[in-house]
Amino acid sequence: MENLNTIVDDATLLKQFEDDSIQSLSALCSPEHFGLGRFGDPIDPEACFKFFSKAQDKLRQGGRLYIAVPVGRDRVEFNAHRIFYAQTIVSSFDKLRLVEYSVIADRTIDYNADLHKYDGNGFFTGLFCFEK
Repeated sequence: MENLNTIVDDATLLKQFEDDSIQSLSALCSPEHFGLGRFGDPIDPEACFKFFSKAQDKLRQGGRLYIAVPVGRDRVEFNAHRIFYAQTIVSSFDKLRLVEYSVIADRTIDYNADLHKYDGNGFFTGLFCFEK
């Protein structure tokens, strides 16, 4: 695609970006896999949280972060992915302001959902928008 540049980097480090430099960052259905080794990455139980921290540092003031991850009861599904309480995600982005939290559930979108509505044993797709 014209004007599209691809950068390959370790999401837990984001070394190729200066702090306060990114206007918009999206991580859609990927952080739940970080550090679990399923895709050849090193085992690191804290990898997703390292990414959460670095992403906040790299966003510029007024920048937006869009993240989609499985939400439900906090856990790791063997050989698959993590599932997060929505509150775990919000707490992990303590340098940012939550703009919107919505959930894809039963093929519909529950806009501006209550953070604890989907805390059960199943899992759904949580859609988070944060701003620095």
